[in-house]
Amino acid sequence: MFELSIPQQQIYQQEIVIGESVNTVCGCFFLKHKYSISDIEEALNKLIEYNDILRIRINDKNGQIYQSVIEYSEKKLPTYSFDSVDDFRLYANSYAKTPVSLKGQLSDFIIVNIGKNDFEQSCVLVKMHHIICDAWTLSLL
Repeated sequence: MFELSIPQQQIYQQEIVIGESVNTVCGCFFLKHKYSISDIEEALNKLIEYNDILRIRINDKNGQIYQSVIEYSEKKLPTYSFDSVDDFRLYANSYAKTPVSLKGQLSDFIIVNIGKNDFEQSCVLVKMHHIICDAWTLSLL
């Protein structure tokens, strides 16, 4: 277990005062090429396996707040399909507005297919708590 950094402590305290999560960072990555769902899922699982930050949990031990890294285990990631970009945007906006809680998983990935028949686009929706990620960090993914 590791102590929170000073910026992490500030984010944590802000949520305690407000009483709910207001520190969610979201992004959507459109894939340039067509990949199978299983290939995308495998790549995301490797990303989670190799990056401890994606497996951090926040713990309270005797009134002290710590972060710990949970062991990697392969995950079945949710996959959604939408007929149109407009349908996807409605879902993505709703998804982005749902906060990430400090009391559980601090990162979330969803695989998305948009379109039907001849046109199909894949993307990955990502949502993380600001205690482990900021917009610059998200751009590195």
